[in-house]
Amino acid sequence: TFTVADGAADPDLSLTAGITEQNSPANLVKAGPGRMVIGGACSYSGNTVVKAGVLEFWSTLGGNTGSIFDLFKIDDNEKALKFLKNFVRSGIAFLTLFTRSIKNNNDGTFGGLDFYDVWLDKDAVLSPDGTIYFVDLEGLEWINVREKDVKEKIEDQIFRSLYEFMFAYEQIERERSARFGDVTDRKVQLECLLSEALKGDEIVDLVHEGENLELIIGNILQEQDLTANFPIINR
Repeated sequence: TFTVADGAADPDLSLTAGITEQNSPANLVKAGPGRMVIGGACSYSGNTVVKAGVLEFWSTLGGNTGSIFDLFKIDDNEKALKFLKNFVRSGIAFLTLFTRSIKNNNDGTFGGLDFYDVWLDKDAVLSPDGTIYFVDLEGLEWINVREKDVKEKIEDQIFRSLYEFMFAYEQIERERSARFGDVTDRKVQLECLLSEALKGDEIVDLVHEGENLELIIGNILQEQDLTANFPIINR
């Protein structure tokens, strides 16, 4: 039994590991007015009882993407595309963390959040609508760089983790097309999702450069001189 109080945190209790049983059947009982989120795979044979408050099951990508569709009841193509759109939107946000946190130190340098690596391809915890709720950020730190190096840092942060992001995206996309038979050209599909996902994003936009598609990466300071372009789809 998990008794969760309704406090200032949201959720009030978050478990990245799943619930499993040992030698005998186990029940999961949620008590208390708080909100509890379980982000790992669960394998117990008993009942799930919510006496009070809210209990939500979220999922990691892991190696079985089909379990995400089953857990979140993604049972048609429209739901799958909305799930993918939210995954893309939040993934791009993680890949542009530096420029979303950038600060002018007024000494010729700019500071912002950086990380050594982010595991978006297997350990990311996804909410039921596809938004990335939790990721394993390795080496998260505040760094300072010279003004002339800001664009390079923005591009480098995306480049270092783009493979994991795209690998995770491809896993979800393959499951979607396999289940619902809607096979669209990969690059056309990604461009459509990016266009939808980035609507209203004040930092990142899209632009066509010839036949290629690039991300225009701005910053919260709205400094045009610090804007960077990053190719996302090459044709």
